[in-house]
Amino acid sequence: MVRWPLLWAQRRKAAAAAWLTLSPTPRGGSTSAASPDMDDVLRRTVAAVPPYEIRQKPALHEAPSREFVRFYRCLGDAERPVFLAKLAADYGTDHGMVSEVCGRLKEAQSRDLGTLLKAEDRLRYSLTPRYKFLISHICRLEGGVKFIVDLRADILQCLQSKTADTPQIR
Repeated sequence: MVRWPLLWAQRRKAAAAAWLTLSPTPRGGSTSAASPDMDDVLRRTVAAVPPYEIRQKPALHEAPSREFVRFYRCLGDAERPVFLAKLAADYGTDHGMVSEVCGRLKEAQSRDLGTLLKAEDRLRYSLTPRYKFLISHICRLEGGVKFIVDLRADILQCLQSKTADTPQIR
């Protein structure tokens, strides 16, 4: 029976450590000089969409997702719209691939129904933005859904204040 207090103490310590890694910094705080820049964080955390033939979600580990959350929370209010615009523009849908698949879909209309359905499925798959997999993985983290809700609130605030009024964010 002596083990129970020790077990609870260990759980409290682990919970406190998890809370510290996900706790936001005060709004308006900026990143330090030693922290990585936006491009590096996005390159490491946003996985490439696998080819259509594989059709499986890219393997994304917990560490990159946590790094993304930590980095975003450390951004100041002025840096967040820039980061969101960069995420939407550079890691969204591959427009070149979409136009190529649209051409194939047009060609497939004159063929049989199976070919047309496969071309439509390929188009649907190519319209998936790269950041979708990161967001779905963040939702699985402890405190991740709250982060996504806060991220959505930031996006709505950016749209309302017109600080990041780009077509990708709209």
